[in-house]
Amino acid sequence: MDKNTVIAQLAAHLQHSAPEQTGELTPDTPLLDDWFAHSMEVIQMVLFLEQRFGIKLGDADISADNFETLDALSDFVLAKLAG
Repeated sequence: MDKNTVIAQLAAHLQHSAPEQTGELTPDTPLLDDWFAHSMEVIQMVLFLEQRFGIKLGDADISADNFETLDALSDFVLAKLAG
């Protein structure tokens, strides 16, 4: 799986789960400021990541660095997939 595919899947999930968001969603969009306004949205993303990509996230994985942007989140997913 390549990075662009992961970014596209993450973006599609965010746009589906938060249709009220009106800003453009790019690889550099600050997710923590614009898309994850509540902790429940982060939990929903964690569940999506685990189900869609078959990865397991621990408490240490749920960090501002990993969830900062689509670019950072896709790098995190690809690293988890690589083992």
